[in-house]
Amino acid sequence: MQWWILKSLWDRKQCCAGDLAKTIGVRPATMSQMLDRLENAGLITRFADTADARVRIIRLTDQGQNMFHQSESKFFQKLAGPLGYLTPEEQQFLIMLLEKLVKHFPQQNND
Repeated sequence: MQWWILKSLWDRKQCCAGDLAKTIGVRPATMSQMLDRLENAGLITRFADTADARVRIIRLTDQGQNMFHQSESKFFQKLAGPLGYLTPEEQQFLIMLLEKLVKHFPQQNND
């Protein structure tokens, strides 16, 4: 879960906890607990939105960006080996199938 939070923040640059909770499919209270752990580890920072002080904006710290980048690099290195057994055409077909699956994943609603 923590990796998905880091990835979401990497992709978006910053967002609020409610948006992250919806994206990941967890309750806001659960998201708050996960964010507390990430903040205590120095991977994220939270600050008040300039437009609405009630809203807390979340952003990766430099340490969080480095951690995400390193974990993503390790993932791609591990994936490269097995993908080497596929032809370029098979790799493209696999990507197309995975993209199709992702488009049809059900959106979780925990309201």
